[in-house]
Amino acid sequence: MPNQTEPKRVLSLPNQLFCVLICLILSWLAALSFFTKPELRLVMIIPGFILLIHAILQWQRKRQILTSREQLKWFLELLLSRLSAGATLEHSFCDTVPGLSQLLGNKSPFLQSLRQVNRQLAAHQPLETLLPQLSRQLHCPEAQTFFYALPELRKMGGQVILYVRQHLQMVTEQLSLQQDLNAETTQRQTEAYVLAIMPFLLAILLRQSADEASVAALSQPAGIIGMVAAFLMALFAAALTLSSTGFDTRDKKKLYCLPVYRGRVKNYTTHICHLFHHIYRDILPESYGSRILQILINTSHPESNSDRTTLTDFFMHKAVLLTASLIPGLVILLIDPIGVIWLLILPLIVTLLHDQQIFMFQRQKITEYRLEYPIFLNLTVALLQTGLSLHKTLLICTKMISESSQLNSRKATAGNALQQDLSRTSRLLRTGRPIEQVLDLLSKNCPLPEAQAALLLMSRYDHSGGMENLQLLSLQTSACWSVYRNTLRKQLERQSLRLLVPMTLDLLAVLVTTLLPAVLSLRTISFISST
Repeated sequence: MPNQTEPKRVLSLPNQLFCVLICLILSWLAALSFFTKPELRLVMIIPGFILLIHAILQWQRKRQILTSREQLKWFLELLLSRLSAGATLEHSFCDTVPGLSQLLGNKSPFLQSLRQVNRQLAAHQPLETLLPQLSRQLHCPEAQTFFYALPELRKMGGQVILYVRQHLQMVTEQLSLQQDLNAETTQRQTEAYVLAIMPFLLAILLRQSADEASVAALSQPAGIIGMVAAFLMALFAAALTLSSTGFDTRDKKKLYCLPVYRGRVKNYTTHICHLFHHIYRDILPESYGSRILQILINTSHPESNSDRTTLTDFFMHKAVLLTASLIPGLVILLIDPIGVIWLLILPLIVTLLHDQQIFMFQRQKITEYRLEYPIFLNLTVALLQTGLSLHKTLLICTKMISESSQLNSRKATAGNALQQDLSRTSRLLRTGRPIEQVLDLLSKNCPLPEAQAALLLMSRYDHSGGMENLQLLSLQTSACWSVYRNTLRKQLERQSLRLLVPMTLDLLAVLVTTLLPAVLSLRTISFISST
């Protein structure tokens, strides 16, 4: 499953010290290029160190995901080759060590953990209790999926070799897609890196070739303030460029949650909600008002018990915002009577921004479905191909999600759309609901036609079975992968556009660094001539 919760990787002490040392050296060199006074350099090292350490940690986390996928791919290839030769799963785990030691080296944490697992297997410990130890060494969602589902698959009698083969195919496709996406942004990232270095190089060159008048001008308070501003812009742009390098498929924004109205529902509350409901349903255009109402009705808030509660929360929150927006309008009206127009403009702006949060909520939810459903369907097809029933397959998926959420309850993805749906699925399966009703509920909550078609094929497969239905389900899963690729490419395009922000800051820093000495010198000359 994508977006699985996982523990953060804690760097070893030598790596932490090395990272801190590199950040201190880089921040010192950056301050040295802009400032000549030692005390000013020491002060500017502090923001430089904070920004650079954060950027390097972000860059290192994204590199970990790509490295973990590569290690998982090599491990699954070696494991599949041993299973195909007729070895048991325990012996296959042990036999992957020599091949991985040639590919990864002896210092790899995953290889060291795998050797420890082999020693524990030799001591006759069950493999199922050792797999979470391996999953913590690979920081990619595909590894979490594989190691959590494998014990349940063995317990229910599925064919492990088919599951490993299908999972290897998925990891290979994920790795290839990530490498392609990273390659597509290489040119713009290179340009951003060149511009990130340019302000510091230009500051060194100008300082070495500066005359006495320029040095005296930069020693003035205005010159110091201007150079500090240029330094901070260049430093922030460099940190932003470094942290934006690479692409993380888990790097999604937190899903917007609708606010909850904490007050008592009274008579005036009901009248206000009826008024807003009438405006949105009957007065506003259908493509705007009715669409917002439909999104709100389809939204299941964790603390809401009905559609009416969700609408009450939304409308009362809107009423509070509108009341608050009238206060600055009244202040402007008291200062200038002509500003009465602001009493209309400010509430209108607040209303539009509040409604845009609902549309943003819908877009984010659809994006999550597009990124999560293909991997969920791929896992389902892989388990069905091993010979498990659809009921057991869904039980494995839901149990895997609950175990991964318990792994780190502080970061449990409560707002994750698909995980909420599968949590309801788990409760329905435990109460004995038929598979057909469960799949119908999943289909109603899913806004993707491709995924709805796959769920319909699942229901048909559960009803009549047959390899033909399973093959059709596999083809429909491939169609969902196309949606997944297109969504990732759109996110990549947005990320590439975000690189324009540090590039613009670099250009501003270059202009300030270049023009500030000349402007201050001209001001000094004009002041002397006027006196």
